[in-house]
Amino acid sequence: MKSFVRRLEFINWRQNTLYRLLDFVCHAQRFYLATQDISKKTPITQRQLAKRLAVAPSTVNRAIQGRSLVLPWDEEVLLEDMFCSRKHLCLGVLQNMEGEDSHGGQQTDLELQKELLARFGFLVPRRTLNSYRRSLPAVPEKSGLKAELPLPDKTRKPL
Repeated sequence: MKSFVRRLEFINWRQNTLYRLLDFVCHAQRFYLATQDISKKTPITQRQLAKRLAVAPSTVNRAIQGRSLVLPWDEEVLLEDMFCSRKHLCLGVLQNMEGEDSHGGQQTDLELQKELLARFGFLVPRRTLNSYRRSLPAVPEKSGLKAELPLPDKTRKPL
């Protein structure tokens, strides 16, 4: 009888943890869920959520693994896709900005830093922003040819 009660308590604890996790994720991502705008996603990690719920990070990982949500616009996504770091959000916004760039890709890091802060509320250090920009795939130019990135210093040929 005791083992049956313990098993029921364990099932209840697991179900309660999943409910609290879903409640937190939906609350944290409420602006994204309301607008469908990816730039409105809130950066949260599984580790932050685990700390907030007072459980181990592995518990959060196991709870969300293989589970999905149906978003208000009838799109099904994995629950783990609702978590994102600040870096991934910033990279996504930078890619979107490249697509709509009216400056022809000639913005300096400082100008881009100010625009990110004004439009999206992202305060990103200039050097970090430069690193993010370099990690993005090269965008094809208007002529249809790919823009080439400069070679790293180690592989440059001497003049």
